[in-house]
Amino acid sequence: MAQRNYYGTLAKILAKIFEVPQFRGKISPDDLDDAFAEAIATIKEPLGRTGKRELEGILHKRLGWERDYDFHFDLGWALGFESGFQFGYGELRPLSKLPRRSRDLVRRGFGLAKRDKGNVAERRAGGQAEERWFLCIRQRTVGWHNAIERAETAAEKSLAAYELVTGVSEFTHMPLIAAPPGLDFVIVCDDSELSGRYREPRFRQPVVNMPGSEDLVVRITKLIRKENRSELENRIASVVDVFAMIRDETPPELRFLLKVICLEALFLSDDDRDYLGQKLAEKIAFVLGDNKTWIAFAFELLPHLGFRGNFGDMVEDKFVNANKSESRRRLHREIVRLYGKRSAFVHQGAMSRKSTVSPYDYDVLSWLVRLSVIKMLSLAEDGVTHLKKRNNDDSSSFDFLIERLKY
Repeated sequence: MAQRNYYGTLAKILAKIFEVPQFRGKISPDDLDDAFAEAIATIKEPLGRTGKRELEGILHKRLGWERDYDFHFDLGWALGFESGFQFGYGELRPLSKLPRRSRDLVRRGFGLAKRDKGNVAERRAGGQAEERWFLCIRQRTVGWHNAIERAETAAEKSLAAYELVTGVSEFTHMPLIAAPPGLDFVIVCDDSELSGRYREPRFRQPVVNMPGSEDLVVRITKLIRKENRSELENRIASVVDVFAMIRDETPPELRFLLKVICLEALFLSDDDRDYLGQKLAEKIAFVLGDNKTWIAFAFELLPHLGFRGNFGDMVEDKFVNANKSESRRRLHREIVRLYGKRSAFVHQGAMSRKSTVSPYDYDVLSWLVRLSVIKMLSLAEDGVTHLKKRNNDDSSSFDFLIERLKY
């Protein structure tokens, strides 16, 4: 009877709380259960002696406060970063650098998940186990349910930003940095000694500091954490959002479409309504036509490593200047071809021979998205704030830059 009354009271209070707009859809029964337990501890008397209105008031007061929740997403291993390195919406820390209380909860979480079987990185290090690393994210929210949702989104976007600017996915089948077969993460709320909940991962992503990538990670992290972003910075952040939608199980054609959307988000403005493929190709050709990495590929100067790596150092400035026009023509032709596959697939609504996406198509598109984001990130840092010109001498617009490159 007592148990039935307990849950009956929870249900009534939950219904009452859902009447408050700020709580609707953001408070779960788990949230309420925690607050209910805290309320019982607060009043320090049997539930039967507490009036309904008094109990509701206590719960509303507690649930109306934002609370800090700490989330530790297990990455399995990380290489080349210092503890506390700012990474997307969080920071990287090894287990030994987590708060002492969180450390105990993390260990307990692995034990509960029956995954505490040693570090999968041992096989890479010749038997020397490496310390587990975590992406640590703090969320201040009303309700645990909302905190989980926001923290998982922040983790996805952090890893997407990292993969986007470093191109680490281009290296996934190289043996030295192969992704571990299975990673767990543990979510820890350290508001009380008894906190600690454990969930299965939605993503599996190692973090490796590729040569020369740390600066890019710092720059993209600074941008996505910025509160007052320009239009161009918002476009880059939007690309990160779209990139985060791509999963291992996402069909190749959908991955391809999402990455084309990334290019559209970066380069196309409201004025670009017709002949989108041509306009997109023109803008990318002028802004990336003299990129040494693209030129190394376009003129077949790359070794047999496909798109893995940055081989721009192989190209001399003299070669770039002599072949800039031809490089832009080849890039323009490639973008038109790739956009044609996007259009054929979208407008026909079914796969055809023309719209079939090959591994080559996906690889070159991924590579161009990465180069485009890095270039636009540099332009944003140099004072370009928006796409469309506001007047003839609008030097802070991207379109002004394109016109200058044309003529």
